[in-house]
Amino acid sequence: RGRINLTMLKPAAVGWNEIAVNNVFGGTVVRVEKFGAFVDIGAERPGLVHVSELANSYVGNPADVVNVGDQIDVKVIGVNRRKKQIDLSVRALEQPAAVQVEEEEAEDLPTAMELALRQALEGSEFEIKKREKAKHRSKKERRREEHEAIFARTLQQHSKD
Repeated sequence: RGRINLTMLKPAAVGWNEIAVNNVFGGTVVRVEKFGAFVDIGAERPGLVHVSELANSYVGNPADVVNVGDQIDVKVIGVNRRKKQIDLSVRALEQPAAVQVEEEEAEDLPTAMELALRQALEGSEFEIKKREKAKHRSKKERRREEHEAIFARTLQQHSKD
């Protein structure tokens, strides 16, 4: 009850209520493990940048990308306040540039609707050609039937004679 608690520890520069998904922080790499790197962003605990989030390309060893003491910018991709865990990503900061390139390429590619329309038009042209061929076939069949009728009449007349 009338006690005062003192500590020599400095308070965290970034509080848990200030950490939210999509926030970007600058931080220092404090530890590198097989599975990723821990980055101090000024919070109570350092956040983890998983090896899959270090770069857009494959990273076999995080030490190939970052070293202890490196200053890097990271984006918060997950926060678990109960476990006091912060998930960070370097790749998420690089991602928008790649998305813009994909969007430019996507403009050149036909959409699914365009492809379906083209296929439908080709199908209808195929049906028209098929009907025309059927008409030609029926004309040939009519001629053949006429010829057979003529031969039949001729044979009947010759058999009567």
